[in-house]
Amino acid sequence: MGNRLAFKRETTEESGWLLLHMYDAALSAMENALSQISRRDYSGKASSISKAINILHELTQALENRDDPLAHNLDRLYLTCTVKLVRASADMDIKPVESARVIIGKLRAAVAQALPSMPKRGQKSRILTFARKNEAVAS
Repeated sequence: MGNRLAFKRETTEESGWLLLHMYDAALSAMENALSQISRRDYSGKASSISKAINILHELTQALENRDDPLAHNLDRLYLTCTVKLVRASADMDIKPVESARVIIGKLRAAVAQALPSMPKRGQKSRILTFARKNEAVAS
């Protein structure tokens, strides 16, 4: 946990790819935990859930010093997933792992969808505006 992610020093595109890889690693650890819980592999389950929780902790630390709604929402989602994983580990229950996996999977999908539109080195970021419900979106 001593290695904190340095999103602020990376370009937007590099940060996006790093985030995608972190989500992939967390999802992989959760998949392993599901299998290990099903096999009643207590040691393996503990290791996999610990890995997923450590990744979520690193993702949370990357939000440090950000004071915007997106950071707050991500922080809450990471905390929710962490609580689910702790519960799954304590109860040897796959349902909380599956629930956390769905949340992280949706976040991963959103980042993956955004990656093609991320700026390349030397290009300015494109500002995306979001319409409120029932408003037309201009393109």
